[in-house]
Amino acid sequence: MAVEGINFLVLANKLRFRGPAPLHHTLLSGREVTGVTVQTLHPKHFDEGVILVQTSPPGFEHQCRTVPELSKLTAKEGASMLIQCIKDGTFVQPVHQKVHLPNDVNRRGMRTAPKITPIDRQIIWDTWTAEEIVRRHRVIGPLWNSLFIQDVSDTTKPKMIRLIWSSGFTRSSEVLDSVDPGLGPGQPYIKDLGTTKQAVFIRTSDNECLKVDQIKIEGGREDDPVRSCRHARLFSGTPLEHSLDIGQTGTIHKLFMNPLV
Repeated sequence: MAVEGINFLVLANKLRFRGPAPLHHTLLSGREVTGVTVQTLHPKHFDEGVILVQTSPPGFEHQCRTVPELSKLTAKEGASMLIQCIKDGTFVQPVHQKVHLPNDVNRRGMRTAPKITPIDRQIIWDTWTAEEIVRRHRVIGPLWNSLFIQDVSDTTKPKMIRLIWSSGFTRSSEVLDSVDPGLGPGQPYIKDLGTTKQAVFIRTSDNECLKVDQIKIEGGREDDPVRSCRHARLFSGTPLEHSLDIGQTGTIHKLFMNPLV
């Protein structure tokens, strides 16, 4: 908006986050409060304009679970704030900082909210908890990993393909004994293979299990994990003895021949 030499008034969820993706990072952080800022556009630096009005700390509570939900909520709040800013003539030159941010006007203590990139969707199974994986899929999903396969055109060089967790994950009560061989975080396994109860699970870094319903392997279509892997010739089916949480024993099977990266 061009008003009295002020090129733009920027609305953003920047009470604690600054950068191009504050809505996403608010949800990814698990914060249950948010806020809105009206600021001018800085002539040289992104997100460094003069703050004209801002939600009072600590902000207002929200119950949003997705970016569209949070965007709708903050847009309504921001529209009211912008209208009041125009009515009050807050933008009229000379413009002075109207709001003192937490700590100081240099914005120390605020967290950056960089643009979401594909690397933000790549699951790090060794460190991400079940809660973080489910939350990330809900906010910025679908998530993905890679698999190494043998390149038939060059047997000396492995080929990497992408696996997309298209349906996301469901937290499960399935629990395996922590000493089970070959089933660390990020190694999918099949329970009740070949039966009507067949299901695919994957362990997380905090020793929880997530259920996987659908995946998509590069070059293929979304399908049941076992069918997808068989179609792509990635199916392992290697049996592993394990102990269930109720003390019983049984056989589970590895889903992939190679580990995820």
